Amino acid sequence: CKPYGITYAKLGEVIASNDDLRAAWELCNHVYRGNEQLNNYILTVLPMLTAEKLTEIFEEHSAE
Repeated sequence: CKPYGITYAKLGEVIASNDDLRAAWELCNHVYRGNEQLNNYILTVLPMLTAEKLTEIFEEHSAE
């Protein structure tokens, strides 16, 4: 996330702001790209990201 100006702390704040997102985050362990509610919320709160960039971030993290 850092190359896109998103700190882990900011991402954590976004997710912590909603019970459903927090549960989804815990279940997916932050690498599951198929959760549309989580994806849409992230894209809404972090408008500098596109769906394509979000996919890249997940794919890069999954490969580590």
